[in-house]
Amino acid sequence: MKTQATIEKSVVDRILRETNPVAIIGVYTELTPYGNIYTGHCPLCNTPKSRFVVQPKLHKWHCFNCGKHGNIVDFLVEKEFFSYDEAVKYVSVKLFEHDSDLAT
Repeated sequence: MKTQATIEKSVVDRILRETNPVAIIGVYTELTPYGNIYTGHCPLCNTPKSRFVVQPKLHKWHCFNCGKHGNIVDFLVEKEFFSYDEAVKYVSVKLFEHDSDLAT
């Protein structure tokens, strides 16, 4: 996991707690509800038979094909090549734009 440079851990923790990862990751791949998780194809490795899981209550995701996993900030660092701080700021802007789909 990338380390944060300038954003306090308590701020990052709050943003992660209040963000619905399905709303952000769902922009990159179709996610299907399956019990209390969501499944789909991994938008990072783009393998059609990949098993990609998002756990909204735990605020985590995992690809069983490429092995990548983490929280929504880690996802954006991997997918968009953001720095850790850029990814945190992106999520916070999306969250505090009052987009009800992003709030948990």
